[in-house]
Amino acid sequence: MILPKYEHWDLFFRGKLVGSSEIELPEDWEKHVDIKTITVSITPIGARQNIIVKRADEKKVYLESYGFPIECYYHVYANLK
Repeated sequence: MILPKYEHWDLFFRGKLVGSSEIELPEDWEKHVDIKTITVSITPIGARQNIIVKRADEKKVYLESYGFPIECYYHVYANLK
């Protein structure tokens, strides 16, 4: 279970992604954060994966990798509304 954390005026959560290109955002995030302020920090596991963030919406962050299945740690940040 991934619990969001509050720090000053930002909300963030973190986790590990294996074999998927989508980070699911917590259910109530769209009620509390400005979706336009989402930023993602990614740390690949095992090998260089050239992971990029394709886009983000109210429900998910979509990633893309060239050549490898995605395996990474992530932090997702956003400003509170």
